[in-house]
Amino acid sequence: MSWERAQANESGLPEGIVQLLEQHSELRRPRLVIGTVEHKVVLPHGQRPSQNDVWAIVGVGGDLLSLTVEAKAGEPFGDLVSVWLERREPGSDKPARLKALQKLLGIPDKDATGVRYQLLHRTASAIIEAERIGAKYAAMIVQSFRNGKRISSTRKSLDDFKAFGRLFGFALEEGRLVRITTETIVPMYLGWVTCDPATDSEVAALRVDDPAIFRE
Repeated sequence: MSWERAQANESGLPEGIVQLLEQHSELRRPRLVIGTVEHKVVLPHGQRPSQNDVWAIVGVGGDLLSLTVEAKAGEPFGDLVSVWLERREPGSDKPARLKALQKLLGIPDKDATGVRYQLLHRTASAIIEAERIGAKYAAMIVQSFRNGKRISSTRKSLDDFKAFGRLFGFALEEGRLVRITTETIVPMYLGWVTCDPATDSEVAALRVDDPAIFRE
């Protein structure tokens, strides 16, 4: 819903996303080129792709940014990497996949078992798609929607996000976009933005027969 509402903005992007990108001079004046929901990105050594809530190609100056967005309204990020590794998944070589994802993120020798697997592959997705389309930059942003009933869950997810940042050797904070300093194919950014959910009247105004609407 926030992305549908953003069509009225000059940037075509939700305001919170713009505010994050504007924190870096090379990403200022962002403009949405195209965005798609539930975008699947094929990952190495497995059968299950990374299904991104939103993937957007964003114009920044004369260059392109590959942006993956993980939308949350108090939901957790899922299993730790250690738990994911233990689950059987026919047709997948999980140790090889983990190694490939960590190489993409520039952390091949780090112990990633204590972070959430969803954050790992969602971030890698942005880099994979940046390489595919020839984008100069990549970013993964968690777009968290305020949910009074799930405050404790949201705080836990933010803690998980901060733990993910420590894997790269820096602190992640709500409302900040940070460029990671590890060696990646393209410059990579991570951020967390908190947004207000759609109002009842905004939801009612949506075309309910359109499956492509992003409803948060």
